[in-house]
Amino acid sequence: CWRTSSCISQGPKSFAKAFSNGYLIGEILHKFELQGDFSEFSESRVSNAKLNNFSRLEPTLQLLGVQFDQNVAHNIITEKPGAATKLLYQLYIVLQKKKKSGLTGVEIQSIQPPANIRQQSMKSEAFRDQRLNRRRQNEIMAKIQAAIIQIPKPASNRTLRALEAQKMMKKK
Repeated sequence: CWRTSSCISQGPKSFAKAFSNGYLIGEILHKFELQGDFSEFSESRVSNAKLNNFSRLEPTLQLLGVQFDQNVAHNIITEKPGAATKLLYQLYIVLQKKKKSGLTGVEIQSIQPPANIRQQSMKSEAFRDQRLNRRRQNEIMAKIQAAIIQIPKPASNRTLRALEAQKMMKKK
C-alpha cells in the first residue's frame, strides 16, 4: 500500500499495519543498497517473521544512527499510532544527509564491519560479566549454606502429648 496513495487514504491504521512486520522498511533500505540480506526478509505477519525482519533491520538502522531498539520495534509491531511514521521520518532525514554527503550505499556498508566488531566485543564483555556475576552469586550461596546451623525442629504438640501419654501408661 505504501507504493500507492491507498495507505494515506485508508488512514493511519492501515499505514501502521503496512509497516508492522518490518518488510517495507527493509525494502526501503534495500533500494538504497543498505540492506544486503533483503532476500531473507518475509512479508508474513506471523511473530517469527516480524522478529526476523526487525532483527535484520537493527544493525543497519544502528549503523545509520537511527534511534532503534526493542521498544521502537515493539511499538511498530503492535501498530502503535505514529511509531512507524516516526521511524520512517528519522530514516528519511538520515538518508537525505547521506545523499547530500555523497556516500553511496556500498561506502556506508563499508563502515559496518568495525561497528559490528565493536558490538560483538560489547556483547562478549556483557556475557563475561554475567558469567562472573553468576559465579560470585554461587560462591556466596555456598558460603551461606555452609554457615547455616542445623537447628533441630521442635517436636509438635501432638508428639509431646503422645510421649506424655506413653509415660503415664508405663507408670500405671
